[in-house]
Amino acid sequence: MGELEKMIGAVEGVDKVHVMQAGRDIMVFVDPGKIADSELDDVVQKIGESIENKLDYPGIIRISCIRESK
Repeated sequence: MGELEKMIGAVEGVDKVHVMQAGRDIMVFVDPGKIADSELDDVVQKIGESIENKLDYPGIIRISCIRESK
């Protein structure tokens, strides 16, 4: 799971990563100054492709991307 967090954290614009349920559920917090709402789909797509290409995980992994500014 640590390798998964490092890999996702290396994607441009990602601020924080939380991996839950033994890697089956991933919450990604992005920097609102770098990523617009319209770009969230692209970030999730990049993360999904990197997981498929670099890691071998059986089953489905759910990725939730959150862009929050307070």
